[in-house]
Amino acid sequence: IKLTTKNGEVVSVLAVHEEDEVILMTTGGMVVRSPVNQIRFGSCTYNPGAVVTTSGLSTNCTGATGVTPTDRVFVTPQQLELGLIFTAASSTAADVIQVTVLNATTTGGITPASRSWFWMAIK
Repeated sequence: IKLTTKNGEVVSVLAVHEEDEVILMTTGGMVVRSPVNQIRFGSCTYNPGAVVTTSGLSTNCTGATGVTPTDRVFVTPQQLELGLIFTAASSTAADVIQVTVLNATTTGGITPASRSWFWMAIK
């Protein structure tokens, strides 16, 4: 595993088999148990428009191959602009993840740059 400031520290690594199950815990305290063969990983392209002051914007993160609307989706935003807060992610269609960001500033709109974000989906 390549460690960078983007992906943080590794807590634990174990070899697993396709018939195994894993239990994952998010930093927000959500716990998810899933068979290993139902976990998908990838990246998607986040290309939002302007986010108005003190408001949110929902937009699609496209190219999430393998994601379906019934999946639980977890997204890791990369290099989010100062003042923007990532608030939600869900799959709204096949291969599409809808993400929501909030502009927490009071000084003006923010137009984020297009980026690739990493995702994990659990069937």
